[in-house]
Amino acid sequence: MNSQKKKVVLDWMRKIHILEHAHRLESIKWKKWNNKLGVPSLIVATLIGVIGGLCEFNNSTFINVFIASGAIIVAILSGLQTFLKPSEIAEKHMNTSNTFEQLRHSIEYVLEFITEADGFDEEIENIKKQWERVDQINVSQDNFDTAKSWIKNMNKYPEELSFLENLK
Repeated sequence: MNSQKKKVVLDWMRKIHILEHAHRLESIKWKKWNNKLGVPSLIVATLIGVIGGLCEFNNSTFINVFIASGAIIVAILSGLQTFLKPSEIAEKHMNTSNTFEQLRHSIEYVLEFITEADGFDEEIENIKKQWERVDQINVSQDNFDTAKSWIKNMNKYPEELSFLENLK
């Protein structure tokens, strides 16, 4: 394989590696949101049930206000969890990350074991087609930048290719 092909394939691998980690970070973010919405809702609902059950015959204004306010909070948190669907979004990002990881491992295999005579170009074309079929969802800029920084600090890949420099 010539050096230009190898540079391009390594650049793809770097990009895929960044996307793999960015989606992993995004999945973690959405799992945390799921917990931030779900755990307080569970705690408040439990408190309402316990206090309501223990104080069934007590007509205290404080208890009635607490139960009403708690019910509103639970409704809002549950509504947000239903509307935002953070657990589903987290799962989508984790699946996308896993797909990128598989692509990266495929590229590693091709670079290590496939020669021009063995069909290097065909293997790379197959990887390119798989990459095009990945169901991409957006990641936050912060998570993308964090992943990009991590991958750059690994010093595993050559510098990012700049095709625009060749046009000058």
